[in-house]
Amino acid sequence: MAHELSAGSVFAGYRIERMLGAGGMGTVYRARNPDLPRSEALKVLAAELSRDLDFRARFVREADVAAGLDHPNIVAVHQRGQFEGRLWIAMQFVDGGNAEDALRAATMTTARAVYVIGEVAKALDYAHQQGVIHRDIKPANFLLSRAAGGDERVLLSDFGIARALGDTGLTSTGSVLATLAYAAPEVLAGQGFDGRADLYSLGCALFRLLTGEAPFAAGAGAAVAVVAGHLHQPPPTVSDRVPGLSAAMDAVIATAMAKDPMRRFTSAGEFAHAAAAALYGGATDGWVPPSPAPHVISQGAVPGSPWWQHPVGSVTALATPPGHGWPPGLPPLPRRPRRYRRGVAAVAAVMVVAAAAVTAVTMTSHQPRTATPPSAAALSPTSSSTTPPQPPIVTRSRLPGLLPPLDDVKNFVGIQNLVAHEPMLQPQTPNGSINPAECWPAVGGGVPSAYDLGTVIGFYGLTIDEPPTGTAPNQVGQLIVAFRDAATAQRHLADLASIWRRCGGRTVTLFRSEWRRPVELSTSVPEVVDGITTMVLTAQGPVLRVREDHAIAAKNNVLVDVDIMTPDTSRGQQAVIGITNYILAKIPG
Repeated sequence: MAHELSAGSVFAGYRIERMLGAGGMGTVYRARNPDLPRSEALKVLAAELSRDLDFRARFVREADVAAGLDHPNIVAVHQRGQFEGRLWIAMQFVDGGNAEDALRAATMTTARAVYVIGEVAKALDYAHQQGVIHRDIKPANFLLSRAAGGDERVLLSDFGIARALGDTGLTSTGSVLATLAYAAPEVLAGQGFDGRADLYSLGCALFRLLTGEAPFAAGAGAAVAVVAGHLHQPPPTVSDRVPGLSAAMDAVIATAMAKDPMRRFTSAGEFAHAAAAALYGGATDGWVPPSPAPHVISQGAVPGSPWWQHPVGSVTALATPPGHGWPPGLPPLPRRPRRYRRGVAAVAAVMVVAAAAVTAVTMTSHQPRTATPPSAAALSPTSSSTTPPQPPIVTRSRLPGLLPPLDDVKNFVGIQNLVAHEPMLQPQTPNGSINPAECWPAVGGGVPSAYDLGTVIGFYGLTIDEPPTGTAPNQVGQLIVAFRDAATAQRHLADLASIWRRCGGRTVTLFRSEWRRPVELSTSVPEVVDGITTMVLTAQGPVLRVREDHAIAAKNNVLVDVDIMTPDTSRGQQAVIGITNYILAKIPG
């Protein structure tokens, strides 16, 4: 078929009504269903694609996967087939335009953009739960239609190149099908990927809808520059491009577009909630979750289960965007994302997963409504002259400044080639599993189930380590958690210390699917010296030989959690105490 179909012509039994659009994959028409009294969107794929035997096989399989998706925010797939040498797929017809059209028509407001992303997020979370990756998230695939009640409907289209998770029988890991402007770094680099690649693309799409620009724009034909931007440049900011948008929205986009998938949001819904909060909930205090649900993050989370099987829900927040409010002396973030090799370095990553997977979380809605603001309470004397004044509560904005500068960390551990990584903006369930299951907090801080999140008012973590060398790196993880009051911080310290005692003096076993064998860690009996609880974890197996020194303490309303991995036993023990004491000394009280 050399020419496009004209109105009134018949293709595979469908009578063509009009052309809706055309692209590299093919042309979409509004066409009349041959058997039912309705119009459908008929996509006729390009002839060169239809002739490709590999693509034909992939198309059939992936169209069948897409046909199994049933969600109000996903365009339904009705039928597929081949006619006169051309592949075709019939889908639900959505009477309206798409988000890219609305952007070009100057009708895409910031509020509308955040709403559209929220609706697409519902579709993505559902698809990911079904084991399906979209792989081509972009505004042109966000179809917009007015419902009978006047509300705008948003439907995600073009699951035609979706791929079932783990289905590598027909596509290679290195194949790049996503549009370059929205493609995740791991996809462009030819690495393995999962649904978090869709979250990266969704972050790019939000940036586009808010600013009217692609995240990494380049001149005509400069595809290499766009790819380089995704791989190496920090996420762009919107606050300096769109009046009224704050650094909180910058932080949302920075998290969604993190180079490392582990540092992104854990679900599309979490991303959407954070974006809405950044727009409506204020620029400096993070976002307020819609309803209290202190333990949503850990509910349903089975150690080792895929990330999309336990979405975070509505109790997550964010804080200072990367690069803002960091301690003095921190250098610019590394331009190249860390890519640990499987095996030794992967084990090391798990041992410090919590310190690497934490940042600033603010949950102001859980603070007592009748309480006096912390600053006022600290300055107002009580009615009793014998009661000493209470130290001021440490707020989220002060947390980054409690950590030692990079040069001091280097001196603590005696290593000068350390680099600091960008903080993550949400706690994450560790990748893999551990036996006994309750021992994750002993291996590393920041595990969501370790905290009553309804009492948390700030969360900040930072990882500092060596550039990859193929061996276990020297690594420092620092985590500080602010609670609503000092008593709550002490309660959390006591709970963690109890877990440490139960997990100490024994062997715990770590598992990850890509490892050839589990890793056994020997744990020491915890010791308490000057208010600091310490534990030593060692791995002496064939996969990894490393020592981790771990310390926890609390002061005022702040919990401090520091872990250091280094082959130098004396340095590690001294450094973990030194860094913990440094942080404690900067906490008022």
